[in-house]
Amino acid sequence: HTHFISNIDEYIIHTDTNEGGFVYIAISQRSKLCKIGLTHAIAVREESLNRTYYANFDDWVIRFAIKSEYAGKIEELVKMRLYAYSYQLEYFHDGKMQIATELLNCDFKKAKSTIIDACKKSQYEYKIVLNRNEKK
Repeated sequence: HTHFISNIDEYIIHTDTNEGGFVYIAISQRSKLCKIGLTHAIAVREESLNRTYYANFDDWVIRFAIKSEYAGKIEELVKMRLYAYSYQLEYFHDGKMQIATELLNCDFKKAKSTIIDACKKSQYEYKIVLNRNEKK
């Protein structure tokens, strides 16, 4: 995995930019925060976000995901485009304080449209594999 830090806020993007897989949007209903990430197994990732209380929440639902052989590049592009919405939160994990750096304080529609737009503008092939509408 490549690790790089940009800007004062030390916003970290963990990604192998040549990696294929799924780019997903997880939403915590209680916090209203989004998390955009890269995974190889959507159901496993959703379960692990909740089991590990990512960012102190256990109500994560992956509502949208695309599959692409360019998933790593897409994730990186999307995180850069949504940098203005980045939000960090300290939480206790594995016996120590951690900082959740992949949170976004933006709504689901904005996150989703940014992923689709990044794919189209970069001409990366992608397939929507999960698109759960918001529960009323």
